[in-house]
Parts: sequence; C-alpha cells; structure tokens
Amino acid sequence: MTKTDPSLKELYHQDGYTVVEPGTLLPEIAGVFAKNPDTAVLVFNRKKNKFIGVMYLYDFLELYGNPPSSLGALPKAKIEDCVNTNIISIDWNENVSQAWAKINKYKPKAVLLHDENEEFAGYISNEDIWNGLEQIQSD
Repeated sequence: MTKTDPSLKELYHQDGYTVVEPGTLLPEIAGVFAKNPDTAVLVFNRKKNKFIGVMYLYDFLELYGNPPSSLGALPKAKIEDCVNTNIISIDWNENVSQAWAKINKYKPKAVLLHDENEEFAGYISNEDIWNGLEQIQSD
C-alpha cells in the first residue's frame, strides 16, 4: 500500500447508516427514512450474527410505488422480505484500489467494513469510495 492509496480505514466516512432487525415492519422503516432520508438501513440478523441486506430510500419508495403481490399488505410486511441481499464486507485495511476492484467484480448494493477480527467496523458509501479515488488521482 502506498502513501497515495489510502486504506479504507483512513477514509473519512461521511454517510450514515441505521441497523435494524429482520422483523422490523415497513412503517418503522418509513420512520427511519423520515428522520434521515440519506441513511442506509442495514438489516442485521442477531441469531446468525450477520448482516443480511440493505435498503435505501429509493428502494423503499419503489417498493411502495410498485409493491410485489408476494408481500401482501405493506404495513404488515417485514424488511427481511424485501431487503436487497447483494452486500459484501471488505477488510478495512485494504486500500481504495483493492476495494474498487471488488466493487467492480461483485457490484454490491452496499459495502460493509470489517476489522482484523472479522467484526463489523462500518459502512462505506459510494461517495466515500469516490472521494478515495479522487484522492489517489490528485496525489
């Protein structure tokens, strides 16, 4: 890792996230987005000790605008039934270039960070990655 290619841990992480349980009802998710429309809602299954997906405001609005019949009544639907499960976790010691390669390969909906002990260390947004790539170019 060079001085011009920072680790993910070194990046400034400006976007927020909210962690909810799989059984959280969609009206509660609406409340999360009402308080902070820019948040990423990460769904964490405590029993399995793993994140199972992510939802953003635009996913939520699309869901309400065109609900799948399999969900039934939306006010009674749980987030686990409609969350996007295409997420990856990257070691926060990897540099921006390594992360960018994985993002291009897997095309995840969300990128989570883990530390040396495989423990959750945060969420990295598209904007965070772009800022890291711009930092590499400017150096």
